[in-house]
Amino acid sequence: MKKSFSYLSPSDKDKDFGLYITVSGNYTASPYSPYPEKGHPSGYYFDWETGRTIEEYQIIYVAEGEGYLEYQQKHFTIGKGSVLFIRPNEHHRYQPKKETGWTEHYVGFSGQIADRVLLGLKSQVVIELGNSIKIIELLKTIETHVEKKNPSFQKICAGLLINLIGQIEAQTTTSLFENKKVLSLIENTIKTMQENVNQELNFEHLATGYGMSYSHFRQSFKLYTGLSPHAYFIDLKIQESKRQILSTSKNMTEIAYDLGFNSLQYFSKLFKKRVGVSPQNYRRPRSAEFL
Repeated sequence: MKKSFSYLSPSDKDKDFGLYITVSGNYTASPYSPYPEKGHPSGYYFDWETGRTIEEYQIIYVAEGEGYLEYQQKHFTIGKGSVLFIRPNEHHRYQPKKETGWTEHYVGFSGQIADRVLLGLKSQVVIELGNSIKIIELLKTIETHVEKKNPSFQKICAGLLINLIGQIEAQTTTSLFENKKVLSLIENTIKTMQENVNQELNFEHLATGYGMSYSHFRQSFKLYTGLSPHAYFIDLKIQESKRQILSTSKNMTEIAYDLGFNSLQYFSKLFKKRVGVSPQNYRRPRSAEFL
C-alpha cells in the first residue's frame, strides 16, 4: 500500500484568483486491502456503505487496476486508464475490485471559474482514456508543487489543472476520431464553408453526399469543433463581414446580401449577438487591427 496526499486551506488571495487546489495525492490499494485508507479529514473520508458528498470538484485517474463507481444512483465499471469526474454536492462512492486493487492519482479543486473550466466535458462522469503518461505527469507535477508550497504555487497549479483538463478533452476527442473517414469529411466540410462563405449551404445534402445521416454528421462536427455546422458557418460569415466592414466601402445591405443573408435586419441581429456592437458601430472609427 502506497499513499501520499495533501489537503489545503486556500487563502483569500487564492480564492480571489478564481481557481485553486484543495487536495492532491495518489494511492495504491493492494488486492484485498481495505479501501479507502484511513487518515483523510472529515468530509472526505467515506466507506462503501454510506458513500459521500463533497463541496468541490475532483478528478481521479485510475492508472492501474479495476473497480466500481456509483454516482447519483448510476453504476459504472472502472478499468485501467479511466478518469472519474466528481462534482460538488453529488452523491457517489467508488472502490477497487478486491482481486485487482488499483492505483489512483487525484486532484480536488474549487473556485469561481471551476465550473467553466469543465464546460467542454459537460456532465461526463467517466471517460475511458486509456494509458496516458501525460495525464500522470501533470497530476504528479501538481502533487509536487502542492507538497513544496513555494510562493504562488496555487496559481502554478491552477495553470497545470487547466492544462490537465485540456489534455483530457483533447485525448478524448482524438480517440473519438480514429475513424479517419469521419475526420476527413469534417475537414472537407470546413474547407467547403471557407470557399463558399458568400453562399448558402445545405448541410443535410452534404451529409447525404458523404453517405452519412445528418444527425450523425452534425453530432460528429459539433464534437470536433464545438459548434454545429450551421453555427460554424455563421461565424465564418461574421468574420468575413468584419473584414469587409473595415476594408471596403460597401454599405451594410451590400455586405449582408453578398454573404448570403436574407435581410439586413437578420444580419445585424446576428452580428451584434456575436460581436457585441452593431455593424454600423463596428465600422466607426476602427482599423484592421480589430479584425
